[in-house]
Amino acid sequence: MVLFFNLAHADNQANQPGTVFQDCTDGCPKMVWLPTGSFSMGSEASETGRFGNEGPVHTVTIAYQLAVGQSDITRGEFAQFVKETGYNADSDCYA
Repeated sequence: MVLFFNLAHADNQANQPGTVFQDCTDGCPKMVWLPTGSFSMGSEASETGRFGNEGPVHTVTIAYQLAVGQSDITRGEFAQFVKETGYNADSDCYA
């Protein structure tokens, strides 16, 4: 699982691309700001070893400030999220 964070308000973070931050000191994942811009995502149908759901190649544009988790979310971090938000993981989790 990867965590995404869209800053919709000014919070004095040094939100420059590549800057790493944490929202809390106890159990929050490290996040990293992405640069705005565009990139190609997907693979050509002729690519060797390609899975059927990897195409078509298309342009993805990030036109707003966005941060992603620097690493995968741990079970402990997800448990903390569930505890703090009351999220019902049973309804959406299939693995």
